Amino acid sequence: METLTQMLERLAMTFTVKDIMVPRGELICASDKSSALKRLDEHPEFDVIPVIRKGKISAYLQRQSRQQQRILLDDVISDATSILDLVD
Repeated sequence: METLTQMLERLAMTFTVKDIMVPRGELICASDKSSALKRLDEHPEFDVIPVIRKGKISAYLQRQSRQQQRILLDDVISDATSILDLVD
C-alpha cells in the first residue's frame, strides 16, 4: 500500500506550475516601485508584487525587503515544472 509520503510525491510530480498559475488578467501587479508598495499594503496576503513595463513582467517587489528586484534568468521557470521541483 502506498504511504502518504509516496502519494504526495506522486501528486507533486503530476501537477505542474501551469496548474497553479494565475491568468495574466487576474494578476495583481504594478507599473513601478511606488505603486507596487501601495499594492503590498492593499494585499497583505501577498509577499511579492510583479512590476510590468511595456507589457512584460520585468521586476518584482518583495514585502520583506520592500526593494524592487529585476527578474533574472534564475528567477524564471517553465510552466511544465513539477510542483515538487518548484519548492526545491
